[in-house]
Amino acid sequence: MYKHRLDSLSVQQQAIIDAIAQNWDAISTGEIAKKTRLESKAVASQLRQLVKAQLIRKIPTSTKNYLYQVNERFFNIYYLMRLGKGKNRNKVLWLVRFLEIWCGDEELAERAEKHLEALHIRSLDERHVFYFSQALAKASSIPEGLQHRLVTGARDYLKAKGSHYALEIEKSHLEVRSEVVDDLRASRYNLARKRLLDDGISLSNLEFVLGNIARGELKDFSLAEQYYLKSIEKGVTSAMFNLALLYDMEFKHFQKAEQYYVMAAERGDTDAMYNLAMLCELEFKNIPKAEQYYLMAAAKGMTKALFGLALLYETELKNVQKAEQYYLMAVEREHVEAMFNLANLYRVEMKDMQKAEQYYLMAVERGDTDAMYNLALLCEREFKNTERAEQYYLMAVANGNVDAMFNLANLYRSEFRDLLKAEQYYQMAIERGHDRAMFNLALMNARELKNIAKAEQYYLMAAEKGNPDAMSGLANLYRGELKDLQKAEEYYLKAVEAGDVAAMFNLALLYHLEFKNIPKAEQYYLMAAEKEALTPWVVLRICTKVN
Repeated sequence: MYKHRLDSLSVQQQAIIDAIAQNWDAISTGEIAKKTRLESKAVASQLRQLVKAQLIRKIPTSTKNYLYQVNERFFNIYYLMRLGKGKNRNKVLWLVRFLEIWCGDEELAERAEKHLEALHIRSLDERHVFYFSQALAKASSIPEGLQHRLVTGARDYLKAKGSHYALEIEKSHLEVRSEVVDDLRASRYNLARKRLLDDGISLSNLEFVLGNIARGELKDFSLAEQYYLKSIEKGVTSAMFNLALLYDMEFKHFQKAEQYYVMAAERGDTDAMYNLAMLCELEFKNIPKAEQYYLMAAAKGMTKALFGLALLYETELKNVQKAEQYYLMAVEREHVEAMFNLANLYRVEMKDMQKAEQYYLMAVERGDTDAMYNLALLCEREFKNTERAEQYYLMAVANGNVDAMFNLANLYRSEFRDLLKAEQYYQMAIERGHDRAMFNLALMNARELKNIAKAEQYYLMAAEKGNPDAMSGLANLYRGELKDLQKAEEYYLKAVEAGDVAAMFNLALLYHLEFKNIPKAEQYYLMAAEKEALTPWVVLRICTKVN
């Protein structure tokens, strides 16, 4: 039947069918004319007849031009099987297209993994290895990493067998990309283009891919800009978005970024709408425009736009009801951050602790560590349920949350009076550089455990981290238990420099009572008074006594 269809066509029509079928993907009139060496007018005339006969289908584009593709995909597969050029890249294309039609994306990936596994444990026919590896490697849905493993795995297998097919295995996309990077570095631009075209990149997407390579691997943003601009001339929406991203993130040229985001957004690119909203919010401080573009992206079903909109209403527009509305919409789409932020909204703004607990729990069930920590805080401070607080602190600790380690240690120390466990969790937090854990462990050693040496050790650790309370506590330790007034003065001064009001007063006392240095004592009493540490009449009495 398929052979009869071909035989009934004119010579020009057969040439046009050959050009379209060999290409597989949709192709323009100009590309058909180039492949067939026919005039564009003749091609256009024959295409109208082929479309009318339902052999070819016409595909609209964003411009006035159309693309053309063989209407029946199995007819295209038949053509490649019987008439595909044996020595070119279409040698296994019929099998590629059959697999893409017959299998879903997940099944194709599973077949690829099983084929790779078989290469390691079984002896396979070399023709099977060649054809099936090549076919799977050319499938468009196979990820680049898996495709690379297929190609190199098959090549190594065939080399080990001494098969001539090892020489025919085509390079992986990653291998080609690596060669293209070298070509661009050496300014071999035409060779880079040829490599990508031979690897199956369409002419319409060529500049876009070159722009991505220049931007990603080469970090040559000026070259990337040139390629993206050429790609935009061909109407590639993704190039508009990527150029906008380049202006936004690399050149910091926000006006140009806005221009190209708008172009992409007008063509329905939701990522462009979202990024445009972020740009308006963070760079231009234009909240109404940010709201407008978040709403556009949200209307297209973008979950992170719903979340961004909720954040905008909460933080910028102070509209708690609308923030709640859009957080809820994002929560319906399983957005974990929205669950967490909604819980915070109920706890802080709406004072609805039950609802806060509900959404913290939702986020906890999805592994959100911050939600575990905040739920523990809620149980400890609002519900006064220390057992549940301990439970959620432990969950957060198991996920590496340092603040949870610190608060759990405080809970064991103050509520459960379990100083061994308190010390254990303070130590965990200290190992991660938590200065308040160092300070609290110093306090616990000074007050409960009466271990002055360890108290000094942990005060010193926290003081080195710049903790003013630790400097002040260490000064108190030197003044009281260790009787080292010079060191006491040294650390009071450090704490004063860090703005610690209690240290100002204690330093004044040190100068007044120990060093008998009345002018300095008065200086620090007054400094403490200015920080509202003492009421004016107390300062007056002190200064009178000093004088």
